[in-house]
Amino acid sequence: IAVSEALTKCPEIQFLDLSVNNIGIEGAIAVSEALKQGSKVQHLDLNHNNIGIEGAIAVSEALTKCPEIHYLDLGLNNIGVEGTIAVSEALKESTKLQHLNVTGNSIGDNGATVLSEALIHCNQIQELNLKWNEIGDVGAGALSEALRNCTPLHFLLIAYNHIGDKGKAALKEATKTLSIYVYGLKLQHSPHYSRKTSLKSHSHYLHSPPGDSQLVKPTHAVSGSEMQDTL
Repeated sequence: IAVSEALTKCPEIQFLDLSVNNIGIEGAIAVSEALKQGSKVQHLDLNHNNIGIEGAIAVSEALTKCPEIHYLDLGLNNIGVEGTIAVSEALKESTKLQHLNVTGNSIGDNGATVLSEALIHCNQIQELNLKWNEIGDVGAGALSEALRNCTPLHFLLIAYNHIGDKGKAALKEATKTLSIYVYGLKLQHSPHYSRKTSLKSHSHYLHSPPGDSQLVKPTHAVSGSEMQDTL
């Protein structure tokens, strides 16, 4: 709450990182109310705060007042399908969004489907983290349709879901013409990342569930015909 009061006095702030602070629903609502007053925030990190569905709905309302947002991290917040629906609706107006993390939120196929509809409007998206979300073939199919239009996307984390052969095939087909590193499906197209050293250059994924260590820029690109396992 103190932070939200400070935000109302600092309308020019662009970087806001409240990750791993257990702000909960009340904190998310308070911060969102401050951002709704008019904000120039570009980077918003609320990772691992247990904001829940109500908090996600509040954040979604604030996002409509943050036209400059290009980085959003809502990972590990128990927002579920309902929270994802609210956030996805707001993201349709976030045309400058480049980085989105919703890992570990149990969004399922329904959440993945509505998020896919929003991604069509986010034509500048570069990095997308969807790990640990109980996404199956239906959700993967919806995502594959959206990803065809996300040409700037170069980094997709989708490991630890329930995607079968059908969903994998759809995603593989959708991304075959992109320069993208897909982590979690054992496929790789002209990657922008490799598993060699630390995640230092991608600290916004450090709060995600284990399994993402050692992902950084590669030393060379791999053509589609030279695809190799990433896991």
